[in-house]
Amino acid sequence: MNVSNPVIARIVEAKVRPLGAAPAIVHTAPKLAIAAIRHGQRRIPAIHLAVAWAAMHTDQNASAKREVDDE
Repeated sequence: MNVSNPVIARIVEAKVRPLGAAPAIVHTAPKLAIAAIRHGQRRIPAIHLAVAWAAMHTDQNASAKREVDDE
């Protein structure tokens, strides 16, 4: 089954938006998944990779903001 890039992008965005990610991360995560697929990664692991990347960066942003708020 051939899944187009916009479909992958919509899937990744739907999984990343509820994380409370910044707009730049929401915009970049689908590109990461598509790039991984183009470089030989299978679709589902590429989607998981992009969502994990977004979650990691969202968590880092949140913890950095908490550190600033604590000071």
